[in-house]
Formats: sequence, structure tokens, C-alpha cells
Amino acid sequence: MLTMTEAATANPSDPEPKPPLIDPVCGSGSPAIATLERLTVRYPRWKRIYGKIEDCRVLSKNAAEPRCLLIVGRSGVGKTSLIQKYLAEHPPRETATGRVVPVLFAQIPAPATIKAMASHLLEALGDPMPQRGTLDGMTQRSVRLIAACQVELIILDEFQHFIDREKNFKVLQTVSDWLKNLINSTRVPIVLVGMPESVKVLTENDQLARRFMAKERLSPFQWRGDGKDEFIRFLEEVSEKLPLAEKPMIYSVDVAQRMFWATEGRTALVMKIVRSATREALVNNWKTITIRELAKAYTEALVGDDDELTNPFLGPIPPIDAYGRPVRLSQDEPKEQTPKKRFKAAGSASKSDFSSMMKGQAA
Repeated sequence: MLTMTEAATANPSDPEPKPPLIDPVCGSGSPAIATLERLTVRYPRWKRIYGKIEDCRVLSKNAAEPRCLLIVGRSGVGKTSLIQKYLAEHPPRETATGRVVPVLFAQIPAPATIKAMASHLLEALGDPMPQRGTLDGMTQRSVRLIAACQVELIILDEFQHFIDREKNFKVLQTVSDWLKNLINSTRVPIVLVGMPESVKVLTENDQLARRFMAKERLSPFQWRGDGKDEFIRFLEEVSEKLPLAEKPMIYSVDVAQRMFWATEGRTALVMKIVRSATREALVNNWKTITIRELAKAYTEALVGDDDELTNPFLGPIPPIDAYGRPVRLSQDEPKEQTPKKRFKAAGSASKSDFSSMMKGQAA
């Protein structure tokens, strides 16, 4: 097994380069690329919340009232991939008696209005004219189609849109009441997904809150206590699933710390970097990915070409403080920054700096 350092020098100097695994221009149809894009790592927290969603669907069938669930999390923590995986495993199907939609998914529009909500549900149910009719008529059609399509679970994303940001973050009570009535009318459980501020909707609507007693938070990985080991295990599972000839050592402690600094433990950002690096390896028929590809992928997938940003995969390992937070390399930055803004420093490491780093790793 090559280390990240050994592989970094091995790829370009392959004495007899093989033809690329995929066409660099038309490579999206490659089986390896398809595997890469579908890659899902079911780490413990992911599996627990997935199981909670399944409980809502299955246990509600014989329950006195639907088991509903609220899932919250910051951007990039994996909410979308979790829901997409659940939908993929419970797809709609055509039967002799009509279309069956076991899991109905819709995004809550912004701003959220009752009519827009009803229209989105009707469209997801296959209504040919989802915007037609009065509000009452659209709601009644939604209820009838939910029953006709044998819907067992409704998932609504972007729940934070129930908060009106243009009016002092006021909760949209009429839409909240409409959602409560939809649950009562259909007896179908609903999973709401949104940003952490979504909880405000429930705190200001007691009747809706009673139906969403179960709440789950999908959080970024941490770099302290057991969180560090959990993050490293996650990276090892990612490494094992990549469609590469050799398992890349992205889970070594030094590379894992760089990855955590780059992503703040957010799975969506980790996968952006890893997918970008792996794509390049597949196009060039390399056996594995190295820290060099990760450095390039970080620039291309997360921050773009900005000479003022420091690449955490180049130079010394970036520090993380005692609280598990990435230490900013500039004291002049504002307190809260996106990953792109946070990496402001003297500039990217030079080639000589990179060579020194690689020698240090090899030692």
C-alpha cells in the first residue's frame, strides 16, 4: 500500500502510461464516475437518523397518530444526501391500478405560501395542472392524490422558509396551520428538514410542535474527544468505497487534520474535495489520489483561484485549537467566515515548501 507521499511522486512518472479509463471530455458516462457520484458512506450518525425516518414511515401505519420528525443541520452537513438516498431506496412505481408514491418529496418554496405549498405537492404527485384552482380546491386535490398514490411518508425540505426573513423573522402562522391540518386530514407522517433556525417555527406554534416532538440534529464532525476518531473512520470508509485501484491514505492523521481544517467537518465539503480529486485520477488512469490532488481539488471545488487564500493541503499542517476549531491563519478576519474567506493568509505555499513538506511526511 502506497502512502500519500509515495503515491504523490508515483502517478506522473508511470513508465508505461495506460489509456485513460474515461474520455476526459465525455467521461460522465463512465461506470467508475457513476460509482463515484453515487457514493454514500453510512456513518453512525447518518444511519441513526436514516433509521428515525424509516420509523416514521413504518411505525405510523399502525399508530394512533402519525409519527412526525424534524431534522435540522447547518449547510453542508449531509441533509440533502441523506434525503436523496432515502428517496432513491423508496422510488415511485407504476402498478396495474395506478401510480404508487411511497415517499412524497417537495421543497418548501420561498416565501412559503399555502397556495405555493399545495402546488408543489400536486406537482410532485403528478397532477397535470398543479397551479389550477382555488386554495381549498388545491388542498382537497392534494389530500385525494396522497391517498390515491398510497403515500406513506411526506418529506418537506427547506423548512426554514416558514420564517419570513423580510419581516423580522416572523413565523408564517397560516402556513404552519395549513401543514398541521394536512397531517390531520391525510394521517400521513411528515419529515421536515431545514436549517437550525427552523426550530423557531415549532416554538411559536404549540399544536404543530406537539406533532413534531421528535427532533434530530445532523452536525458536522468534531476534532476533539471521540469526534476526531469518528472523522478519521469516516474518511477511511470513504477511501474504501472510492473506485480506485489502490486505497488512498486520506485517513492518516495528518491528512485528516488538513481535511478537517478545509471543511470544518462538513461531509458535503469533504465529498466535494474527494470527488474532484478522484475524478482527476480516473481521467489520468492513476491508481490512487495523493495530497497533491487534494490540494488541487480544494482550490477548484471549494475556493476557486484566489492567491490570497492558503491551501491547507500545502505547507505545514494547519493548527486546530483545544476546542476542536480550525485556527485562522490571519488575526484580521471577522469572527464568522465561510471556508473560502477563512483561509486568508500570506499566500499559497511554493513548490519548494511543498517538496519540504512531502520529505517531512516521508521521514
